[in-house]
Formats: sequence, C-alpha cells, structure tokens
Amino acid sequence: MLALTAVNQIRDHPLRQLTALISLLANFKANLYGISPLTSRRRSPYLSGSIMSVAYLIRLKLSPSVTREITTQFGYIPVIRPSPFSPMRQLAYRNGSHIIGPKMDLVGWQTLERIQIQGKIFNDRPVHIWCTLFLAKPLCYTRGSVIPFCMELESDDVQALDCLSSPKAIIVRLRRRIRYYTNGEKTLDSLEWRDSVHDSHLAVWWPSTESTDLDLKSKRILNGELRLKSDMKPTSAMGDFRVEYSVIVLAFDAPGYEPASSKLEVLREQAVEIATAYGQGPRPRMFAPPAYDTEVAPIPAAPMAFHAMSGAFFV
Repeated sequence: MLALTAVNQIRDHPLRQLTALISLLANFKANLYGISPLTSRRRSPYLSGSIMSVAYLIRLKLSPSVTREITTQFGYIPVIRPSPFSPMRQLAYRNGSHIIGPKMDLVGWQTLERIQIQGKIFNDRPVHIWCTLFLAKPLCYTRGSVIPFCMELESDDVQALDCLSSPKAIIVRLRRRIRYYTNGEKTLDSLEWRDSVHDSHLAVWWPSTESTDLDLKSKRILNGELRLKSDMKPTSAMGDFRVEYSVIVLAFDAPGYEPASSKLEVLREQAVEIATAYGQGPRPRMFAPPAYDTEVAPIPAAPMAFHAMSGAFFV
C-alpha cells in the first residue's frame, strides 16, 4: 500500500481540502511517478502462494499544530487515449461501412512477420501454409471496444488451405501479463521478475469480402475481431509492477490437422496497449456477423470522478 502525505496548503473545509489534494496529486504525482491504476488480484494459479494488488491511501494533515489527520483510500484511473485512426478507417466508421483491409489502407495496418504453419493433415500428408496476421493501427485499443484483424493464408494445397481457413480453426487471443520484481530471500541471487499470465477469449473470424476468384486458388483472406471487456485493467507500469498486453497466435485447431509444434506454443506475439478512453475522431465499430457475435458489457460510469490531465481519481 502506498501512503501519500500532503503539505497543508488549503485552510478550508476538510472535504474541500481532500478534493483539492486529490486534484493536485492527479496533476503532479501521476506525471512524476507514473501511478498505476487500482488493481486487485486473487491468488494466482500461475504463481503459487502469490497475491498481487495495488492500493492507495491519502493522508491529510489539517495544520502543523493539530495532530488529527483525515485518511481515506482512493482509486486511480489513468486517461489513456489511442492516437487517431488512419483516414480510410475513420471514413469507414463515419459511413458505417466495413473497414478497408491492408491491401488498400497501407498506413492503417501493422503487418506481423509471416508464420509457417506446419503439421500433418489426415495423419499422413504434411502441411505447409504461410500465415500473415495484420493488426489495425495504432496498436492501442480502448477497453470496451474491439481489436480488428486481417489474416492471409497461402498454400498450393487447396484441401489443407480450406481446412485451416475455417474461422473456428484460427486461435488468436489477447494475453495479459502482470509482472512484478521480487526479492523473497533478500539476496542478489534471488532478484527476479515474476509473471502472472492470463489469456482472453478467442478472436472471432469470418471470410473477407475482399477476396477475389484469383485469390481462392492459393490464398484465403479472413477478417477478425477480438472484443475487449469494459472492466479490463489498462496497460500500466509503476516501479517494479507492470500490467502488459500482447496479441498471440497459437497453433491452429481443426479436425484432421495435427500441428508440428505444441498446441500451447506461441507462434507469433505482438505487444499492444489497452487504453481507458477513446481517441479523437469516430469511435470504433464492431463488424462481426451475427453468427460470430459475442456479448460484451458496456463501460460503467466511474463514481465521483475527479478528472485531470493524466488521470482520474475516485473516492
């Protein structure tokens, strides 16, 4: 628990003192120390016996001659905004049309390094498929919204291509990693980062309308989305405590297909940020067809929010 003590500068009602002090901390302390949002974690199944949490306590001394103090616990929500979308993506959102893929919107997508998918199909025939994943830029996504994807699969083996281009065969998730630096034995040799890892639900996929008849001979193009829960903890770092996110691609999972690697092996990983507010311009839309749709709760309103340049405190 972090204790923050302020100098008595306001000689008014205690509640006004507390409100002013919270605003003061939001403007200065958050910028100076990179305050992390309030985080509460139960025992981690990945770290035996570990409990991780971040909490804040504010203590206000009324005057130098009075020893009585006002103490309360408070939370902090950083205001993190992504930069604007590409002009073509903004236009699609304004018009209510599907976003343009990486072939046309060259500046609106991040291209990841190609993955060679290897394994066997129907227990005997080797499979070699090239997979390219595209993430919509910027690589910062507001919680409660969506991460748009595009994927290209290429191979001369049409049967294997049809098998692995099934929307349910593609395994893409968002990975959250909570990291903290520990020195349990108080020695130099015991200094290490400890991680707690949690993977999200699956992204949903559907065939792209940008595919042409020529593409269908040796290529499959799919669009995808990964819904972000509205109560996700945003990306943050404070001292030896960090909350980090990345998009991961795992081995494909289709009937009759046996991957050459472990099904838990990460084939590709891309670091991303999770924001708490929307950026300038139109808000992102969700385009998954009804058959692939998933439910996500709306973002709840924050109680008693005191907004500042870098964040919001609430009591």
